[in-house]
Parts: sequence; structure tokens; C-alpha cells
Amino acid sequence: MLEKAGYYPAPLLVKPQKKYATVQLNEVLYTHPSNQLIGPAPKKGAVIKLFYVNETIRKLIINRLPKMAELKKEANHARFKENVQSLQDILPRRK
Repeated sequence: MLEKAGYYPAPLLVKPQKKYATVQLNEVLYTHPSNQLIGPAPKKGAVIKLFYVNETIRKLIINRLPKMAELKKEANHARFKENVQSLQDILPRRK
């Protein structure tokens, strides 16, 4: 369809991210330049990047989800400890 309109479609895979774990395979998630109705249309002969998820990317995402959750939990715990320590340093202790 894009080829008939005079554009050159370039299918590209998205980077593995948690938000793409539940999308359908081979569905275009977004394009560049975006296909907004407001603003100038891309010139004829322009390359249109089509970003999508395939089975390999989905497997990477699903395999990384537990590890990503664990790392996030550890980072939050470390940040909490740092904040508590900084508060203890700032606030005077009662004797």
C-alpha cells in the first residue's frame, strides 16, 4: 500500500521493552515519520520506518521480565536505604 503511494517502507524491529510483551506479532506499533493527520505529509519517495514486534523480540521480553522486576526491586531498595541515610545525616538526633 505504501509502495503504491510512492513511499519506501522499511520494516524495523523495536527494542525489547516490557510494554511490548502483550502486542500482536507483526503488527506495526508506530512509524517514523509519524502518520499524524496534522502537519505536512512525507514527500513522495521518502522512507517510512515501520516498527514492529516479532517472535524473537517477544521471547526476549518474556525471558527478561522476571530479571527486570528483580533488578527494579533491588534498585528501589538501595534508593530507599540511601534516602533514609541522608535523612539521618540531615536531621539532628535526639539524645
